[in-house]
Amino acid sequence: MNNNSINRTLALALLALAICRSVISFNSLMDVLWHCYAFLKVKEGNYMTIGTKKWGIVAVIMIFISIVAISASTLSVMAATPGTYDQQILQARYDITSANVGFVTGAMSDVASQVPQASNLQAPAEKLSSDLTTLQGYVTSVDDSGFNSYVKNTIIPDTQAAQSVIKSDRQLWSSWNVTLATKLQLAKDYQSLKTTHDSGINSAWVELGNARLQYYNSVMSDNDAIIANMSSKGLDVSGMQAAENNARSNVINPLQAAVSSGSGDSIKQQLTSNCLGDGTPYSDHFFASDDLARLSSISAKISSVGNLSNTVRQQLADVNSKLSAAGSALQAAGTSPYSGPQNNDVWNNMTAASNELKTILSELQGSSSTQG
Repeated sequence: MNNNSINRTLALALLALAICRSVISFNSLMDVLWHCYAFLKVKEGNYMTIGTKKWGIVAVIMIFISIVAISASTLSVMAATPGTYDQQILQARYDITSANVGFVTGAMSDVASQVPQASNLQAPAEKLSSDLTTLQGYVTSVDDSGFNSYVKNTIIPDTQAAQSVIKSDRQLWSSWNVTLATKLQLAKDYQSLKTTHDSGINSAWVELGNARLQYYNSVMSDNDAIIANMSSKGLDVSGMQAAENNARSNVINPLQAAVSSGSGDSIKQQLTSNCLGDGTPYSDHFFASDDLARLSSISAKISSVGNLSNTVRQQLADVNSKLSAAGSALQAAGTSPYSGPQNNDVWNNMTAASNELKTILSELQGSSSTQG
């Protein structure tokens, strides 16, 4: 055998090994654990102060008209969870997982079809395909926790088991006398599978970016409605508007630019780096900032009214103390994810302040009715 033949054979052997290793190391491509946990943060508004139903409080005497007309939707965000977009987000996550698993099973099936001794690859490939069918069921039922659990406890272990079989078989190729022509064909097929995989992954990230963007825009639309409602009643909305402007500049607009570019990598970078709520390196904490501004505005409006009883004034002092504590914790977090007790310090204090403001408004309503 001349040197050229030796070099060619060696190059093909290394290529075949690279194919094997690419599949074996596919766990890094899958990012499955990230799929499991990162999108738990998509429901970034879960901690918004509770209550979305209108109280049915009607305006009574003029001095309280701008206060008692405030509904619970003013005290609590109107779009606390993605709602409509949950299934879109799950479907996009499924499509990413499907593209990754499809790359693995495609490679396994291709080897099994061309290397008769590798027929043991077919069963794990079929098992992974079956796993995807089950996973799609969690998308259909919009079962986020079930989806995460199934990926973590079934798809990842099954993929790892498949990779183990691939590795074992690859070590036997020499004794199986796998021909050079077969190796060349497998290499060609691998490139085709990778092209399909890369296209599918990119499309899924675009889909995911669009779903998240639609959710963010729905949150902003609902917030705009609350701002308009509060402004019409003479409440200060500058803090809420500032929170929204900040969210648009630092999270929504960059995500929009990434989605418009059609680059899955850019979208992934935005989704893993920035969020409207909490949980990524840049955490805007919009929901907390907006809620704090809303509750502070309502408290200030009530405080500006004359003839408040000492009891109400004491209650307002307690509300403002809780809002101050929440604000301090929020300021300490800055644009980083919450750490230690910060999450509880922010939301527990704001929830307590919101509930106390509702009590105050109910008392004012009762007092006004009695005076009427």
